[in-house]
Amino acid sequence: MAIKFVDVMADFWQFWSASEGPPDAEKIERFRQSVVAPYQTLFDSVQWFEKLLQDEHLLDYFTKITPLIDQMKLLDTQLRQNWASDWAKFIGLFPDMAWSGTVYMMPSLFCFDGRVQEVGGQVSLLLGVDVMAWLKQTNLTPFLHHEWTHLYHAQVVPDIVEKRLFWALWSEGLAVYVSRRLNLTANFTEILLTPELVTRTEELLPKIAAELLDKIDSEQREDYADFFFGRIERTDIPARSGYHIGLRVVTHLSERYTLPELLRLTGDPLRHEITVVLKTLTYCHS
Repeated sequence: MAIKFVDVMADFWQFWSASEGPPDAEKIERFRQSVVAPYQTLFDSVQWFEKLLQDEHLLDYFTKITPLIDQMKLLDTQLRQNWASDWAKFIGLFPDMAWSGTVYMMPSLFCFDGRVQEVGGQVSLLLGVDVMAWLKQTNLTPFLHHEWTHLYHAQVVPDIVEKRLFWALWSEGLAVYVSRRLNLTANFTEILLTPELVTRTEELLPKIAAELLDKIDSEQREDYADFFFGRIERTDIPARSGYHIGLRVVTHLSERYTLPELLRLTGDPLRHEITVVLKTLTYCHS
C-alpha cells in the first residue's frame, strides 16, 4: 500500500489568501470552517489543539504567523519536490522499511514540526510547516530522515508502550543519530540542533544529565516538555536539550552496538545502559 498524502496546507493557503486584514472573529470562524472542519479527525487527535483552537489563541497565532508566511510557502514546496529523493536515501539504509501510512502537511498551531501519532486508528506522520518556518529550517532532508526514523523504530519494536522519560530520550536521540549519519555534511541547525543549543547544552552538561537521571522514570508531561519542547518557561536550561543529550547517549552506545542492535534495545536493559551514560555525562564533559 502506498503512502497517502493529505494536503491540509492547500486549504490553509486558500483560507489565508481570502483573509486579508487583521485577525478578527470572522477570520477565526473561516479558519475553523475551511481548515479545521474538513480534517476534524486529525485536529481532534492532537491533544493540545482543543485549547489552541480557542479564540484568543487563534488571534495570537494569526498575528505571529504573518511574518512566516513566505518561508512556509517555500518549505511547503520543498517538501513536495524532494520527498521521493529523500525517501530513496532513507530506504537505502533501511531497505525493510514497510511503513505506508498517511502524511499530513498542515499548520500545527506552533505545536510541532514533525510528529508521529495515530489518526483515526492509523499511525501517521504530521508535518507542521509553521514550526519548520519558525525554526528557520531551510534543508528539510535531515528533518524528514529524523521523522522517518521514528516510524522505522516503531516498526522494529512495534509493541512498545513506554511512557517513561528515558524512552523519549532514546527515541529522539536515535532519530537525530540516524539523521546525522545520513547527512554527514549537514550542519547542526539542519539536523534539528542549533549551534547555540549544542553550545549551551554542553556548558550545562553535568546539570542537565543529572536532572535527566533523576527524572529517568518520569511520565509527567511537564518533564518531557522541559527537555523536548521548542519553547519552555525555564531559563536555566535550553529548550530541546534532550535531543542533544539523546544524541550523546546513542553515540556513546554505538561504540558497542550496531545500528540494528541500537534500534532494538528496549525495556530495563536499555534503561540501565542510558543510566550508565548519563552518570558519565554528569561527572565529565567528554
